Amino acid sequence: MFKNNFVVKSAINQGPLSTIADICTIGSTLFSVFGGGGDPPDPYADEFRKIFERFDQIDRKLDEIEEQVQDGFSRLELVVRKEFANEVLDDLIKERLAELEENYRAYLDPRLSSEHRGAYEDTFRISCAEDSPYTIFQALYGHSCRQCDQLIGQFNQYIMDTFVDLAIQNYDSIQERIDWFRSSYTTIMVGAAVKALFLHSVCLYQPRDVCQNTDPVWRGRLIQMADALEEIASSLSAAEERVKCRRKTLRVTHMCNLYDMDPAFIKDDDMDLRIEIDGERYWPRDVGDCTDGLGMFNNACMIQDIKLINGACYAIKKSVWKDYTAAKKLEIVIVDEDAFSFDDEIWFDLWPEEWYDSMTCEDQHITVQHSSGSYLKVTIKGELIHETWAAS
Repeated sequence: MFKNNFVVKSAINQGPLSTIADICTIGSTLFSVFGGGGDPPDPYADEFRKIFERFDQIDRKLDEIEEQVQDGFSRLELVVRKEFANEVLDDLIKERLAELEENYRAYLDPRLSSEHRGAYEDTFRISCAEDSPYTIFQALYGHSCRQCDQLIGQFNQYIMDTFVDLAIQNYDSIQERIDWFRSSYTTIMVGAAVKALFLHSVCLYQPRDVCQNTDPVWRGRLIQMADALEEIASSLSAAEERVKCRRKTLRVTHMCNLYDMDPAFIKDDDMDLRIEIDGERYWPRDVGDCTDGLGMFNNACMIQDIKLINGACYAIKKSVWKDYTAAKKLEIVIVDEDAFSFDDEIWFDLWPEEWYDSMTCEDQHITVQHSSGSYLKVTIKGELIHETWAAS
């Protein structure tokens, strides 16, 4: 999006400011307007008015971004006491980027006469050269990326980890964690990156009489920054997942109200049952999991019918916890093992929305129904996955 707006479509669709900035730089244009001193010549008067109308639009947008960034800092200051992280962000955004933006605003102040504008132009030009927005953007990217395979790569990535940990530490509600992280760190980093990209597009790198778009380095960096900005936004959005309870551990605790799964010609008072999940044996793992003392037949526990049928609920005392880190449909099967391949099965479908909710860490106790009236009781626990955000 940014790449297209700033580079590809700018000369056609983005109005006088972008057209001038992309073709010959703002500095070259203002020099052509004011260079002769006195009032602008008539051929430039209307274009000059349009340029400053466009400046006003951009200033309003920058003011909106500035308000959001400052609000983000205010939110951070409520809970953040991590001195190193604050110092890094203050240096990048409140000092270096802010100084560059102030010099840009002063240079474009419409109240300036040609007599005074030159000094502010020189100041802005020096700022662009000595501490370029491209350099600042690299640091912002290095603290926000995940793949980190663009520009000069990863900086001290633990800054992002710090803010993820703070969100977890200071808020019990997952939605509050997300809201805080989004309104503070995400707002600050994306807002600052957008500013740095824009300031690079208007910085005065070339002499007044040289068209900016003939500079392949300037244009190449603009494209790099646009690509990197997309990764920043994607990475920060994905980082919100880290404050959620993405690991779920699931345990089948009871099987209830079964029908007699033995063939009618088998006259006994027990069933030999096994539970499988997604085609793999879940319970029993060995004879030690069969707690009724009747033993095991063909990897299935022998259980008296009276404990299973006619509304009875059988507690599976030694079932295990299974770990999951993403939502999926689970197929849980009760298998009745019989001699001579007369096995019967009851299939239960456990849908993702029924058991996987990353927005809660609370224990869940759910019932999984079968059309026969049989059902399972299942417990799910949720917990955070502790990981650094750097690409492996």
